[in-house]
Amino acid sequence: MRQLRSASCGLYIFVDRPRLVSDLQEFLRDAGFIAAQRRGDGLEVSIPGSSDTRQARRVVKVYLTIWRAIHPGVRAFMVEGDDQLSSAA
Repeated sequence: MRQLRSASCGLYIFVDRPRLVSDLQEFLRDAGFIAAQRRGDGLEVSIPGSSDTRQARRVVKVYLTIWRAIHPGVRAFMVEGDDQLSSAA
């Protein structure tokens, strides 16, 4: 059985309005991303089939910018890696 590869990108997206996390999750999933809610304030994001994590980060950033434009006033930002994740919490 062939396993689908996904680049985790080492990305976590924080959202300052937890009630909108599920909206962002649906938006990213509709765009083909894997978006898992790890905590109540954000999502861990990966791209199926991507092996270039730098490119994956750029793509996630574009979609996050679009989502923020749809939700003016909401603060949502990417944090890379577990070290920054623990310091941002």
